[in-house]
Amino acid sequence: MILIGAMALYTYSHAFANQDTFVGATFKSPSDFDQSRLFSLVVMAVFVALVAWALVLRRDVGAVFAITAGLATGIVAAVVSAPIYAFFYGGLSGSGTDAIVAAFRAGGDSLYQATLKQGLLSDPIDKMITTFVVFFLVGSLSRRFVARFPNGEKVLAPETEQAAEPAAQS
Repeated sequence: MILIGAMALYTYSHAFANQDTFVGATFKSPSDFDQSRLFSLVVMAVFVALVAWALVLRRDVGAVFAITAGLATGIVAAVVSAPIYAFFYGGLSGSGTDAIVAAFRAGGDSLYQATLKQGLLSDPIDKMITTFVVFFLVGSLSRRFVARFPNGEKVLAPETEQAAEPAAQS
């Protein structure tokens, strides 16, 4: 949980380090900078709160696996996609992260360095959020629906055995 908070803070501090750099890279107004910064803070706060809820209140170890898988996937995705975006697409992906690449380029980084830094800033957070949301949605599926999938009865069997043990002891 501390790692996720640290990554969110690092990403936020680098993406919104300077209003002039943001305005120069995105050609947006200073009010857009404030709105974007506020929206990013809200998204990160909600994500950190959901992770804390899953880890502390639910004590669900599966959340740790989902978040770790998202982090690993994000780092691998950043390393693999950086040269592709840099050399084949000129650093442009057609998404909002192009502004981050432009900001790094304005700071003096090469095209490859800018795309790699952008990927390492945005991809792990993106993939952790995605895997956690999928983990949360799959965990909320009904037992009847899960039982329809191949090996669904194996997933539900430990829960059924635990529920049957107290009844057998009484």
